[in-house]
Amino acid sequence: PPPPRASVRSAPTSARSRSTPPRGPSMGPRQFWAAVGVPVRRGLAESAARLAKTDARLAEKDTLVASLSEELDLAVKGSHKKDQSTDQKDQRAEQEEGTYGPGPSRVERS
Repeated sequence: PPPPRASVRSAPTSARSRSTPPRGPSMGPRQFWAAVGVPVRRGLAESAARLAKTDARLAEKDTLVASLSEELDLAVKGSHKKDQSTDQKDQRAEQEEGTYGPGPSRVERS
């Protein structure tokens, strides 16, 4: 039969990586990474400040989008009104000239 395998837990301490300190039960992730030499991430206050700044930017953008949408709606409504009034003026002018409506039909003969 094959020899029994050695589990990772039973491996001698010398087989472990020497670059990381042993993690004790009282050591949290921040302390562990600080002991290893990895810079600790931002604190909660810094994260909250970043989130507040992001929220302010998003609110600013929402306000800008709302105002631009309103301006666009007004511009579109205004252009429709101009188009309608121009169409009515054109129709009146054509009626006065007698050119309103379909033109004389052309029949092509072969």
